[in-house]
Amino acid sequence: MTLYEPMSTWWCCLRPQERDTLTVLAAAWFVNPTYIHRDVYLALIATTGESSSITMLDWFELHYGLEHQEIPCGEDCIIDAEVFLGDFWAQLYTFSQTDDFVCTAPCKNLTFPL
Repeated sequence: MTLYEPMSTWWCCLRPQERDTLTVLAAAWFVNPTYIHRDVYLALIATTGESSSITMLDWFELHYGLEHQEIPCGEDCIIDAEVFLGDFWAQLYTFSQTDDFVCTAPCKNLTFPL
């Protein structure tokens, strides 16, 4: 996934559950930029509330570059994983190190000048 706008223009406009999920997944990407174990992934998104709908979960995975895969790891060994795809996760992690990640001001797209 390639971003056409800086994350700072839309990050604070996300639903809190979506932003929280992306935050914990950015940290997971930093630990292992290849994949996250599916059971850990499902526990994280349940904690943030993102898994409240299968349709929303499918959209989330498609939109943010995650893919459910079974990764062979030897004889009689398979890792059930969510694989991080594309460059979005590296960009998100880099963005998470900036001041704009904290969202101290409301989303400009959701405020109206008087």
